[in-house]
Amino acid sequence: MNSKDIIEEEHTINESVIKALNHRIRRTLLLELYKHGWGGYSELSKTLNIKAGSFYHHMRLLEESDLVRQLEDKLYEITPQGAQASEFIRGSFSSIEENRFSKVLQIYSPLSTQINSIPRLSFPILILIYLSGLFWLATEHQTSIIGFFIVPTDEILVAAVYSVIFTSFGLMGLFIYFLTVYKRVLPQINLASHILLPESIFIGMVALLSLTPSLDIYASIPSTIAIVFTLIYQLLSISYYVHVLKQAKIRLLGSVLIVLLLQQYYHLLVLFLFV
Repeated sequence: MNSKDIIEEEHTINESVIKALNHRIRRTLLLELYKHGWGGYSELSKTLNIKAGSFYHHMRLLEESDLVRQLEDKLYEITPQGAQASEFIRGSFSSIEENRFSKVLQIYSPLSTQINSIPRLSFPILILIYLSGLFWLATEHQTSIIGFFIVPTDEILVAAVYSVIFTSFGLMGLFIYFLTVYKRVLPQINLASHILLPESIFIGMVALLSLTPSLDIYASIPSTIAIVFTLIYQLLSISYYVHVLKQAKIRLLGSVLIVLLLQQYYHLLVLFLFV
């Protein structure tokens, strides 16, 4: 291939990319894939409120321009060239600046992106951490986890029952709420993984700390300090959920925050009534 052929080929590629980016819907689709790494019709079409014909038309043009590629399971993922184009779009076409809160929430992007990149593995891994951590704490330390509260008990069975029933009910209630209200925004397996992530991380950390004298130290500190630590982690958990919902373009975050706060008050109510 001589230099003239190379120049003509590059010119053709540039024209196809320019054509692909010369439409708001295609730019938005590309940016969504850039944020999440991959996505399908059920997620992206609902986010943009477009019909199947329009969606596949725009995705075909992006695919022909080598900005995205289609996977075997009817999902699309962004290509390296598409990632470069997304950076260009963010700098040239986007007129909406993220506020400080949105920028702070970006610290969660590696976690949410990792869950979205392995949807079939993330949930089994998280549920394994969740259950094994709960039963380890119950059997070895007679300690139950209710939400983000560490509660010492006198019996192994009581600790296990409190942890599984009360904590799981809160998570299941949250999952059912989001599944009912936003059932087409995120795949069910991803939604379950995102909801389970903060609790699994917390239980995993407590289980690891139980291998050291940390739990005994925690039990000896004033209850006020323990509650402050718990509230801080609850805020981190809520902010992670907000990040996931903002990534999915879910509106009405005010009502979502109310539901998340109610879940935390549910855990407090359980503590006062049963523990």
